[in-house]
Amino acid sequence: LLEETRLLVVAAFAERGRPYPEIVIEGDIDEVARTVRLVLEVDPGPTVVFGEPTVEAEAPIDDEVVLERLAFEPGDLFRPSALVETERLLYGLPIVESVSIEPVGLEAGELVVSPRITVEAGRTQAVQLQGTVSSTYCLQAVGSWAHRYFLGGPRVFSLSAGASNLFADQLGGGFPCTSTGEGAYANPNYFVRAELRQ
Repeated sequence: LLEETRLLVVAAFAERGRPYPEIVIEGDIDEVARTVRLVLEVDPGPTVVFGEPTVEAEAPIDDEVVLERLAFEPGDLFRPSALVETERLLYGLPIVESVSIEPVGLEAGELVVSPRITVEAGRTQAVQLQGTVSSTYCLQAVGSWAHRYFLGGPRVFSLSAGASNLFADQLGGGFPCTSTGEGAYANPNYFVRAELRQ
């Protein structure tokens, strides 16, 4: 519990731009009463700021796309939570496979920490085929194609086409198409859908 308390104090100072606090824990133990009186002396240490980040982005991801999603700016007080938030924002891009952020200079106790951000890309395109057999839609088939970095930017374009109620009229309400309906309700249904998400 004492070590957890020390780590909480360190984290609290780090969030205020002071990641190098020195904590001295002293106290008096009363063996009869089985109690201890603790004194925590804290030297907050120097103020640390963010420096210029280094970006290593795998194609087709552009360095500018990464820099637009930083949760900090050079000169801001250093905060570990800003690195976590930057990682979250980068994973929000559909194409991102992995993100690594290394606070260069932190281990050496430097006053300017310049993060090295490495971003790896996943597949840009995907094709999906899906088929369903049900009592309501009889036989349903859907095919779709998606590009997760359309026109070289953080946008997703998808195109899909499908049909349902296939063979419902020929099976005449027989298994497995027992709830498709009759007449016009047994005719096949078709759709084509395009979606662009920025």
